[in-house]
Amino acid sequence: MKNLISLNWRSKLEGMENVNFLNDDYYIYRNEKVEPHTGPFKMDMTICGICLKGESKGRVDMIPFEIKAPAISIVLPGQIIEHEYCSDDFEGIYILMSERFNESLNLPDRFSNFLSVRNKPVVPLTDKQLDAMLTYCKMVQSVIKVTDNPNRMEIIRHLTIAFFYGLGYYFHKLPDGVKETRSEVLMRNFLK
Repeated sequence: MKNLISLNWRSKLEGMENVNFLNDDYYIYRNEKVEPHTGPFKMDMTICGICLKGESKGRVDMIPFEIKAPAISIVLPGQIIEHEYCSDDFEGIYILMSERFNESLNLPDRFSNFLSVRNKPVVPLTDKQLDAMLTYCKMVQSVIKVTDNPNRMEIIRHLTIAFFYGLGYYFHKLPDGVKETRSEVLMRNFLK
């Protein structure tokens, strides 16, 4: 992959409106269109994309993915993304977290969550799960906006820990009747 670039999301977000952030560790914003990149790129942050409307297609570490609303996708630092398609009606919320922020969460089962997300970066959501995600997003945005609160980072950290504990179950679980293909098993073993 000679055309591989490392994408610095921080610089992309500087010119955008309605981006809420705390330090250089946590960003959250709503976007109605995903700008496709020409060629593959490598992530330098964890990105959670909550698809509210429409669909998007591409590849994560050369494995095809398709996300249709309502769903969530998580891409980890170092993973390679190729964005191929985004519907005209696409709308999503993006949460970007630095590696420093992720490490500060101190999740005891971080490694198993890491492997689960690598194996299955997209999870469809029920309406109830989507409502829970939107509640998390609203809470985090409210905390970020109270700039005189010295505990903002700790509050966001604890909300995010709860978010990952609630979400982790769905990333570990394969839907009934779904079996991995031989190539998916080989790729998963290679990435481990």
